Amino acid sequence: MKLIDALVKQPTLDIGTRFTVASVYRSLGQAAKADEQNRLAGDALKKLEADVTAKPGDFDQGLRLASTHVLMGQNQKGVDVLIKSIAQPEVNTTNLLLAAEFFNRIGDPKNLEAALVKLTEKVPDSPEGWFDLAGVQALSESRAQEAWGTLTKALALDKQRRSTNATADNLYERVQGDPRFTDVRRLPEFKAWQP
Repeated sequence: MKLIDALVKQPTLDIGTRFTVASVYRSLGQAAKADEQNRLAGDALKKLEADVTAKPGDFDQGLRLASTHVLMGQNQKGVDVLIKSIAQPEVNTTNLLLAAEFFNRIGDPKNLEAALVKLTEKVPDSPEGWFDLAGVQALSESRAQEAWGTLTKALALDKQRRSTNATADNLYERVQGDPRFTDVRRLPEFKAWQP
């Protein structure tokens, strides 16, 4: 109990942890302490939601709110927050990579793909961006041809990069061992590709 009491005194304790601590207190028969932590967490959540609404371009706050919703088992609310965040004109490549990681972590391939599409729009000369997008597309067996089209961009950019930097990562070799690209590797176009 002393450990939990010490934990809740930390000023930087995140919202999700406060809600979890409230559940622990309640299971230990400490209703007053549970209610207090629920109140503090609820107030902090309302403030964070207000901050994100007031400043939709603050990606860090948006990601924090989205992650909090996921921790609370409200995945769709988290997804909705992050979709709005990556739609902001000031979103940068780091934000898009973090959003892609978020969507991948919660198993949301549709929005993972959307984040990667935005990333390839921002950085069209990045072989890795196109490679990651092709990998998501390749997860759907019916989209092997589409994935190949995207992968072609990645491989062409990678080939160009390796012509001036022989030590650069070889994406063609990565495709060979990546199970996501099994159906793509069966395509005649892939077999004809010259690395």
